[in-house]
Amino acid sequence: MAPPDRRWQRPVMAALDVGSGPARRRPEAVAERAIVDQHSDLAHAAAQAYTVTDLGGVLRLLRSRHGLQHPSGPLTYRELAARMGSSHGIIGEYLAGHVLPPTERFDALVALLGASSIERGLLATARDEVEEHRRRSRVAEPSAARYGQICADA
Repeated sequence: MAPPDRRWQRPVMAALDVGSGPARRRPEAVAERAIVDQHSDLAHAAAQAYTVTDLGGVLRLLRSRHGLQHPSGPLTYRELAARMGSSHGIIGEYLAGHVLPPTERFDALVALLGASSIERGLLATARDEVEEHRRRSRVAEPSAARYGQICADA
């Protein structure tokens, strides 16, 4: 397996940087820093996701955090499915990292799990990168198989 393409990771994390030096001492800069710290675990996980399995792990992290923030605990797969209008089985597939959710369903799922607007942007970028990584690897597979077949015929 080829190593992950991490070129886009730096801009994602740079978008969370609120500066340094005297500006951090201002009250609004302190508040911005708190927002960044709140999102940092999820941002790091999203920045490192390059497979469907990784993205499923990010969704599980988001669901766990949602459960910690609500006294009733995390939303069940059935509750998520009812609110999204889909089956609980496919929700399980998304969270297990077996199936890449379509963009609209992914956006609805992360919104239900309480992602902020910053997080939604990071997660949407991560989802798009996973889809692009899959597309590139699928394009490369047929040519590699054809090459093996040509060599076997020779």
